[in-house]
Amino acid sequence: MNDWKWLLFLGITMRLIISKDNCQKAYSLFFRWPVFYNMVLVWRMSILQSWPRVPYVSLKPLRTIPDNAAIIKACKENDIALIRKLLSNSQAHVNDVTSENLTPLRVCLTPSLIITALITLQFAIRGGHYNVVKLLLESGADPNQTFGTRETSPLNNAFLTGRPDIIRLLLSAKADLNYINTRTWTNLYYIWDPEFPNHATTTEILDICATLQFDGWQFSDMVGWTPFHRAASFGKAAHIKKLFNLGVIDRHTMPLTVCNWCPIMCAARFSNLSTFQYLTEDIPNPILRQLRDKRGWSLLHLAAESGSEEMLVFLMNLGLDLTARSDPTALMVPEELDYKYLTPRTIAVHYGHEVAFDNALRSANLSDQQKKVLEANDEELIDLT
Repeated sequence: MNDWKWLLFLGITMRLIISKDNCQKAYSLFFRWPVFYNMVLVWRMSILQSWPRVPYVSLKPLRTIPDNAAIIKACKENDIALIRKLLSNSQAHVNDVTSENLTPLRVCLTPSLIITALITLQFAIRGGHYNVVKLLLESGADPNQTFGTRETSPLNNAFLTGRPDIIRLLLSAKADLNYINTRTWTNLYYIWDPEFPNHATTTEILDICATLQFDGWQFSDMVGWTPFHRAASFGKAAHIKKLFNLGVIDRHTMPLTVCNWCPIMCAARFSNLSTFQYLTEDIPNPILRQLRDKRGWSLLHLAAESGSEEMLVFLMNLGLDLTARSDPTALMVPEELDYKYLTPRTIAVHYGHEVAFDNALRSANLSDQQKKVLEANDEELIDLT
């Protein structure tokens, strides 16, 4: 480690990102070096299937501005006249950054989101301000300038906010559709975000990706999640149907995360009944009852963690074992549950969903066998009347 201290002394930042799908790996190398007082050298290269893409290289002015700078405020408020004035009078620059390496282009995509410490193009995108994004790009803003510790790109933000018009605008300015950031996420991951509602434009954005031959449909992040997992967790059945129709994912191939979650299990874990029903409509119930992750958790265990009564009732009606016990493990479980045999109800109680679980038991159409097994286990015994 001592041999590399000179990199820190010079302020050099280097990152190597590796992502993969079933057939190939992608490598991305980041290099950022503040060579002069207000200049930064940025170099980035991606290698896919042993063939390097043209490296991204830039040497540009880099001026740090306050979080409440006039250009930031103007981008947030969609004040095009003030932005033009600030840029023309050299009172601001499209590549200005805050102390956290964030740029003005980001502000322009989600006006309801309170954002601090960002940068111009990113501010414009986050605020959803198409004309501001257009002005910044025409004024020389770099559509591939990344920001923050995750090296998030302008396109990442456009996908996050579900704006096909801004996505097309950035792509026309040569934004990199296949970029992978240090989170090992492609642009596609940002369509399905748990903190944002499902976009009405998702299928349109998927069409854009297919038309431009996006190549990250099956890439997995550092914990094994693919776009298929993201859509199953936070999307809609229509989104998964669209992916099947485009031919970019195989309905009969279920990729696994590092914890052995297939997309069906993700849908159960995040109580997405829409995607769960669509993905399981042709799968026999006995197969669903046998699904387990690395911890020995069943679909019912997973649903118990999120506590959706609707999902719990649906799974109980499929005949899942109400008293199935997990493997004793410390993998992805709270410390107080380490190396314990866990039932679905134990998990529900731990996460504060005891009432929802017991209500589901009363609402479900339990078979006589399920009731018999339930009553034979004192831990699970409740009044079903």
